[in-house]
Amino acid sequence: MKKIFFLIMLNIFLLARENPFSPIIFLNKPSMIENKQFLNEINFSFPQDARILKSITFNYIDLNANERNFKININESVNFNEIYSLINKNNYEKSRNIKQNKENDKELLQEKIIKDEDNLQQQTIQNKADKQSDFTYMNNAMSLEIKDNIITINSYFKLLRRFMLKNPNRLVFDFQITTTLKNDSKILENNLYLKKIDFGVHQDFYRVVFTLNGLYDYSLDINKNIYKLELK
Repeated sequence: MKKIFFLIMLNIFLLARENPFSPIIFLNKPSMIENKQFLNEINFSFPQDARILKSITFNYIDLNANERNFKININESVNFNEIYSLINKNNYEKSRNIKQNKENDKELLQEKIIKDEDNLQQQTIQNKADKQSDFTYMNNAMSLEIKDNIITINSYFKLLRRFMLKNPNRLVFDFQITTTLKNDSKILENNLYLKKIDFGVHQDFYRVVFTLNGLYDYSLDINKNIYKLELK
């Protein structure tokens, strides 16, 4: 009887855990890290009012499943019209090398299709010319020129007032004129900063309205009859 009792107690002692209240660990259970794919590429853009990126903070899970973060200081200008990317550099280098190898192979074939490539290049140049962001306009009251984010107005008529409106974002200029004009409107399809320009005739002033594609500030430089605006 004593032997049986001793064997039972020995078996319980050997099978018992050191701390019965500690959680049971299953070695074959995948961790939170194992279930996630490796980061390859993330594309993102900034809000319309963003101008300077001060820093980036990364929130991550460590090996012990604790949430942590670290911060990278940037302090660089950004453009909300552009798309930015966070990439895995190693994968990017590999894909770039593969692309380079393909381009090298393509160069060997280009010797036989030089004429076609020249035609394609000319077509590309023509397409870019068709999509340029420059714009000019002229009437009896003024001449107007736009190059990207620079707007130049040349007018001998007095500028009465200027102000901004929202929803949509618009920049308004009122000129005092005495000549006869007509209402007009121009769509700017390829400009990154402007959507359209409206020219409106009122009882005692002539209004020019620039409809913006986002939230911008601007500076104005006046030199006699030349008004130069820079959207920022």
